[in-house]
Amino acid sequence: MKKSLIIIGLLLASLSLNGCANPSPGENEKPDADKAGVTDVRENAENASNTGNTQDKGDTDNTQNMDNSDQSDAVVYENTEYGFRFELPDSWEGYKVISEKWEGTPFEENQDSNAEEGPKISLRHPDWTEEQPMQDIPILILTIPQWDALQAESFHIGAAPIGPKELGRNDKYVFALPARYNFAFPKGYEEVEDILSKNPLTPINVGK
Repeated sequence: MKKSLIIIGLLLASLSLNGCANPSPGENEKPDADKAGVTDVRENAENASNTGNTQDKGDTDNTQNMDNSDQSDAVVYENTEYGFRFELPDSWEGYKVISEKWEGTPFEENQDSNAEEGPKISLRHPDWTEEQPMQDIPILILTIPQWDALQAESFHIGAAPIGPKELGRNDKYVFALPARYNFAFPKGYEEVEDILSKNPLTPINVGK
């Protein structure tokens, strides 16, 4: 009898120990949000979202760069004799250069002064025809002493009451736009006004 009780007691003790070693499902288990792997998935999703935003920004920047590149297309006239460059829109590809002279007339009080003259270069639109003239871009070229004399009213150029407008200068010459150059408002004068508003003339120095 005693042996039977001892054996039963040992069996009960063994069962009790096994129950403590294997906790019931659900005990000491972490929530899903804290499980390894769940956080990684969330972080990967956020990284994917951030990567997408970066790509979108890059596409926008590339588009802006392309736009800037398109805007930089231009035709450039360069005159190395007098020293200047003049930028034209690409629609002026095939333009012509007309070489003429400007003439200065002394004011009445300076009749004893010598008459002044100098080169005049006109850039002409490629669509210009005798039947349908278009607005030229005329550029007067004066030496610096001539320009100073013009400002001192020693002579005048043309019949307009105002003088030419300076477009730029280098160390030898001043480049100027005649007054009332577009008085007849020919076809294309608005485009020429727009070109001139962008300061298209860049002086370059010439050798002595």
